[in-house]
Amino acid sequence: METEDWLRPLRERGLIPDDVLAAFVVGSAARGWHNSRSDFDIYVVSPSDRESESSRSISMPLNPPHIRSEMFYEDARRWEVTYWLDAQI
Repeated sequence: METEDWLRPLRERGLIPDDVLAAFVVGSAARGWHNSRSDFDIYVVSPSDRESESSRSISMPLNPPHIRSEMFYEDARRWEVTYWLDAQI
C-alpha cells in the first residue's frame, strides 16, 4: 500500500489531529507479514491528548498514565489507531 492508502481512511474519519508529528504503521502490515485476516495498526504521535466519544483509554505506566485508541472497519478489515503523546515516547 502507498502512504495515501494508509492516510485516506484516517483523514476521512477525522482521526489525524491537526498537530500530528508522526503517523506510522506497526505490526504485521509494517513487516510485510499481514494476510487477508490481519488488522491494520497505526500509531499517531502528537503533542496534545486526543479524546473523543468513540475513543477508549488504555492504562499505561506513563505520564499521563494512558494512551487513546480508536477502532474502525474499512473494506471488512479492522483498523486500530493508537494515539501517543510526544512526551510519552
